[in-house]
Amino acid sequence: MSYAFNIIERLGGTRKVARMLGAAASTVQSWKECGEIPAPRQRELLRIAKREALPLQAEDFFKDDEEDPQSGDVGATGQKDPT
Repeated sequence: MSYAFNIIERLGGTRKVARMLGAAASTVQSWKECGEIPAPRQRELLRIAKREALPLQAEDFFKDDEEDPQSGDVGATGQKDPT
């Protein structure tokens, strides 16, 4: 799952995040589907999370650049690690 999907679900789902941000649910759903949350909305979510003591940190918006060589998963470059 993408970081966007995980964050939105952790914060209560599409509709709840949409209400928090004053955005359309379809907009938040599109973030889940494309796997990205726009940077201005990331900052807004972090401010809300801090104010409301929600489980969200800036690090949650970064994808893991490392690949697990045992799993064969690709990292952010889209290429397998040659090791």
